[in-house]
Amino acid sequence: MPTLPELVYPGVWCVPTPLPFGPPEINSYLVETEDGWLLIDTGIDAAVTLQSIAQTGISPHRIQAILVSHIHPDHSAAALSLQRACNGAPLWMHRLESDLSLFLSDRGAATARLAETMHRSGVAIQTQEAILKNYQRLLHVFPRLEPDCALQDGTQFETSIGPLCAVVTPGHSPGHICLYAPQRRLLFSGDHLLETITPHIGWLPGYDSLGDYLATVDRLAELEVDLVFPSHGRPFAQHRNVLARAPEHHAARCGAICAWLSRGTETAAELIEKLWPRELPALDYQLALLEVLAHLVYLEKRDMIRRVRRDDAVEVWQLISGNSQQESGVFSEQGA
Repeated sequence: MPTLPELVYPGVWCVPTPLPFGPPEINSYLVETEDGWLLIDTGIDAAVTLQSIAQTGISPHRIQAILVSHIHPDHSAAALSLQRACNGAPLWMHRLESDLSLFLSDRGAATARLAETMHRSGVAIQTQEAILKNYQRLLHVFPRLEPDCALQDGTQFETSIGPLCAVVTPGHSPGHICLYAPQRRLLFSGDHLLETITPHIGWLPGYDSLGDYLATVDRLAELEVDLVFPSHGRPFAQHRNVLARAPEHHAARCGAICAWLSRGTETAAELIEKLWPRELPALDYQLALLEVLAHLVYLEKRDMIRRVRRDDAVEVWQLISGNSQQESGVFSEQGA
């Protein structure tokens, strides 16, 4: 049974809608302003989101702006349809998210990049074919979005809970945004901070996604927060305790990778088999590959490992001599 909208704080409605994959629901939020409401994240199906909003008693015509924390479909897919239902309310998102949206809308280029990444990683042909078939379906869910207004670090909205300030928190996606209300000590954390799981941190070319993510941990820990409103799950307190788990989780993953590499060179695909010794569905394998690559790039940039390209253009990774007992120390110095 779908979860009903809930007034989770004076002037703040949580509007959950069901998801066809991943977590069971996505939380959108409505935050009251002097003239109407801000909508944070959209869900996948605009009709379902509008039905849920209707249960709050708030007319879509009173929504003054739509804020997208990041481009993943559960947060953005319904944005254009909701804009039309909300009298053309301006769409806000970070420029890096719109850039990624535009790239993914070129399905041929996006598919070619994934295919090349899998080949370079040593993924078996049969597995590649299953992933690419699923990826074609997934790409149709990603919207092509060009925002009316660019969210930047420090962008501010006046609301009934005081100024609501954008905090750029890359890692889960390159331009992920959290929103912080310092007067009420509230944080809308998107997928960046979740109470029971660590968010997926996946490789993107040109980024140190894991390094970017860990660099935000100290920054968010410095904020005074009484209550976190996440995109998945219930609101929660003690955000510093939740933040502290992220470096531990990723240190363990980096340590496991270094332990395997201390025994010899490995491709990313071979590391997946060791880290997840079971058959993975296509989407789960794709996410595992991107996660492993993000950790490999993180370790490479900190001179823990190096990559070597074979004649077939497949990359193998090797531990740099003398580093087998140092991975946790390097991690704590560089991350978070």
